Parts: sequence; C-alpha cells; structure tokens
Amino acid sequence: MGFKRRKSRPTQVGRIINGGAISSKARTNQTKKYIYLLFHWKEIVGKRNSKIMAPLAIQKNSLVIAVPNSMVKHTVFPTLPLLLKKIHDQGTQFDDITFLRLQVQSAVFPKKRKPRAEQDKTLPEPSEDDVQAKIAELIEEGVSEELAPHLARLFCLTKTKEK
Repeated sequence: MGFKRRKSRPTQVGRIINGGAISSKARTNQTKKYIYLLFHWKEIVGKRNSKIMAPLAIQKNSLVIAVPNSMVKHTVFPTLPLLLKKIHDQGTQFDDITFLRLQVQSAVFPKKRKPRAEQDKTLPEPSEDDVQAKIAELIEEGVSEELAPHLARLFCLTKTKEK
C-alpha cells in the first residue's frame, strides 16, 4: 500500500491552515486555554508539582502534560482524576478537556547542577628548614645555585602532598 503524491503544490500556506481540520476560531480558543493554563499552572497543581509537571499542548479533547522521566510519570499517574477535576474547576471553558496524557519530555525541565565545592586556593607551604636542607643537598649533587631553591621548594611541596 503506497502513498499518493500530490500533483500540485499548495499556493498559499494560509489555505492549508484555514482549510485544515481546525478552524482559526477553534485554534484561537485552544491557544487561549493553553495560555491560561500556563499562567495558572502553579495554582492548579501546586508549587511542588509545578516543578515536575508542565502543560505541553491541548490536542482535541486532551491535555498533554510533560514530565521529566518515567518514574515521575508513574508517580503522578494516580493523581490524574484529581488534577482533571481541578482543571474543570477553573471554568467552563475547560469542560471539553476529558483526558490528561502524561508524556516524558526531559528537555522541558532544566537540569539541576550541583555547585562544585569551593577549593582552598591557598597552597601549602613547606617548612623553611626542610627547604634549606634540600637546597644544600641539591648543591652538593651539582645543581646550580640559581635552580636549587626552586627545585628544593618543588621537592618539599611534593613530599608534603604525599603525606
């Protein structure tokens, strides 16, 4: 069974939209309902639930609700009849919404990142006695007097880090 291709292309996008299954008046009413739900969502579902559920779309007689993952979907599912009642309590314009569908849409919800622990910016300082002893040892081994203090400090720092 194959699909038939159109022989001609539509001349205007408006004809597709206005001649489609949904009239412009119906689209406007659905848009108004959706915007109302967006603005009053926190009042309808509560502050905590508004963080894990968001209205996604109104399709025919159902409201599609986005949830971040399947665990939340299974947790929220038993509360759908109560949620539908609360939506109907908002006004008669929502009486045609008879179904609520949950859809996993993790992209709708921002990922929470844990702040990194502040690292101590101060560097450990080796004791001056250890540094002087290491300088003398490096000079005896033939290291130049210019490099010996720097190398001795690095050596002592690595020793203190190992402890």
